[in-house]
Amino acid sequence: MNHSMPHRRSAPLLLAIALLASCAGHTSRIRSDEMPTGKEAYLYGTFLIRAERTVYAGGTQGLGFSISCEDGAKYVIGFAAQDPLAVIKVAPSACLLKELVYSSDGMFLYTKPAPPNLAYSLQIAPGKAYYLGDFLVTTDQSKDSGVLDRTWNLADVRDNYAEVTAQVKKAFVNLAGMPTENRTIGAKRVE
Repeated sequence: MNHSMPHRRSAPLLLAIALLASCAGHTSRIRSDEMPTGKEAYLYGTFLIRAERTVYAGGTQGLGFSISCEDGAKYVIGFAAQDPLAVIKVAPSACLLKELVYSSDGMFLYTKPAPPNLAYSLQIAPGKAYYLGDFLVTTDQSKDSGVLDRTWNLADVRDNYAEVTAQVKKAFVNLAGMPTENRTIGAKRVE
């Protein structure tokens, strides 16, 4: 005798699962008490987004830098409106800033190849922290003839290595003794 129940699928449930699966997954930032082992590396910088909530979409837009590595790992550094200082843990490998990840209200919209001034390769060694730069993105949404138009603008990129490295070493005391390298992506140097 077969006691199995027939599977009923609910369209709203499947839609909810699909939407959750499509969330723009950013790599988690490390905690302030992160304890390095010497086997990993870190990427850091400031990633600030100025994205106002709008009446058109009812939410805010997001952006992330997608970094793909030869070991198969992929990291997405998300921009933040609050606390833009980001430090993420990565495995040593040869990596490339390959794509920009666009989102709205945390939901994935699409990716685009990184523009030439941002497409950057990096050989990541264990036991080091790599400064990528200070980035400012602004966003806008408008509606024309019933069509929602979203724009993202990389408004500023700066090399502020000394100041941001000092901030990281103060905020993440266990990383204070770790050697750092300035690997600023497509930026103006701050004097």
